[in-house]
Formats: sequence, structure tokens, C-alpha cells
Amino acid sequence: MKRRPLIVHVLYRLDTGGMERIVVSLINRTGERYRHAVVSLTGFGAMRRQIADATVPCVTLHKKPGKDWLCHVRLWRVLRRLKPDMVQTYNLGTLDLGPVVRMAGVRRLVHAEHGRDAADPTGDNLRYQRLRRWMAPFVDRHVAVSPDLQRWLIDVVGLRAARVDYIANGVDLDAFRAASPRSGARPILGDFAP
Repeated sequence: MKRRPLIVHVLYRLDTGGMERIVVSLINRTGERYRHAVVSLTGFGAMRRQIADATVPCVTLHKKPGKDWLCHVRLWRVLRRLKPDMVQTYNLGTLDLGPVVRMAGVRRLVHAEHGRDAADPTGDNLRYQRLRRWMAPFVDRHVAVSPDLQRWLIDVVGLRAARVDYIANGVDLDAFRAASPRSGARPILGDFAP
């Protein structure tokens, strides 16, 4: 039997949030095809319990506020132990880990942008733009979850268009389906679908 590839997801914190829900859904939906592990820089919250497979490794690096260079060493050790086929980082808070991922011997790095940083909602911070450009050589593919983010990464940040993909953010509709599609208020209000 062929070994399933291991993907390590690196997040700032696995806690309640839209991006975190997408990560957990991805892990739960692709577990038959891929093995997964989660590395959280600062810890875990409620979303950890949403991962269906209890054997998925979840590691926290206990990053201290500000620059914590020992956190980079801890990540390197975790990656050397896990030997992933691919690492996926999420948002600005994990982007500077690209060199560590490469030094750990990981051959594939994907970085996903699920939105601009809260401190830079318009994406005008030149320091953040430079960081994204400096880290670009370490990243095989950038994933933007909206056409706006994709255009911004290419036109404003200056990333190569051939390395920036748009994959729409999605919602797991099965989680919101009613037991019977005609139950509740819908029969009373009527079906307003065009």
C-alpha cells in the first residue's frame, strides 16, 4: 500500500475563526488521501477538538510575544521529526518561517493568504509587503482565497502571477443541511429561489 503524503499545517493559533474552520474541514475531508499534522505557534483552542481523527499530531511551539528565535528552532526540530512531504503556512504570522521549513529539508511549501493582517486591513504596510516579497523564493505556491487578494498579491505586493493561485474559500454545506429540506419555516414562507 502506498504511503499517504504528510501535510503539516502551520498556523499562528488553532482557535475559533473562519480560516481555522477551513483548515479543520480540509483535514477532516482529505484524511483518506493525506496524513495531516498541525503546528500552532501559540497554542490551541476549541477548534482542536473539531479534528475528527484523534491521531492527527497537534504540536504547539509556545511562541513568546514578539521575536522568539527559539520558536524557529523548535519548528525545525518538529519538522525534522515529522518529515512532511509538504508544509502549508497560513497568513502573515507564519510567513517568515519559510527559511526554517527549507532548512528542515521540506521540499514543498505552500502559503495561504486568508485575508490581510488586522493591523493592515488595506494592505498598504510597506514592511509587510517587503516581507512577502523576501519570503517568496521559499514558497512554491501562494494561495489567495479571493480574487481581490490574488490581484493584491500580484499587483501591489509584486509576487509572480504564475505562482499565485486563487482557490475560493468554501463553506461545508453538509454542516448546515437540515434533516428534511422542507422542514421549519420554508413551507410557510415559500421557496424564494429564482
